[in-house]
Amino acid sequence: MNKRKETYDLAMYEQDLNRLNHESIEKELLNSVNANDIDEHIKQIEKSTKKSLEILRSMTKEEKVNPSIIDQNRQSDISRRIGKPVEDIEHLLMNYEHMKKMYEKIHSKGKPTQPAGAAVLPIPERPVNTKAIGKKYVP
Repeated sequence: MNKRKETYDLAMYEQDLNRLNHESIEKELLNSVNANDIDEHIKQIEKSTKKSLEILRSMTKEEKVNPSIIDQNRQSDISRRIGKPVEDIEHLLMNYEHMKKMYEKIHSKGKPTQPAGAAVLPIPERPVNTKAIGKKYVP
């Protein structure tokens, strides 16, 4: 089995995007979007993923392993290679940075900290078959 590196780089981000599929996207959207809008959202996500993969595939191995070297000049070079606006490359790099932070938080030694101001939701009461037990479960 292939072990992941310590740091999250663009090559790993590309692998994660490749793992996305129609079913996983649909599953996520079922919980957050109106059922009538799911097909449109899936099309948007697939289009965005395809664009991101196209940008990532046009990058050199060095850029993928060390994204910090991608300055404005390299962004414009990538943009010219694939015929996409520089804003698309900037957007991809912002998404990557967000994913990198999440990856590092999950894989840090300590327990992930809760952001300031985040609400703690109460655990909902679970319905229990009262006939089988004889009384209602109260957490």
